[in-house]
Amino acid sequence: MTLLPKPPWFVTHQRQLSVAKRLTDFYSRPGLQKLPGIFWHALLG
Repeated sequence: MTLLPKPPWFVTHQRQLSVAKRLTDFYSRPGLQKLPGIFWHALLG
């Protein structure tokens, strides 16, 4: 079974660092305008 898109916590996800940085920024200063960037980088992995 293959998961598509790959979850960001998988070791083989190509953009883990980018997703983690964006999530950390979102948690510290929440805002709806930040969500598209998080989803975009999570889906590209």
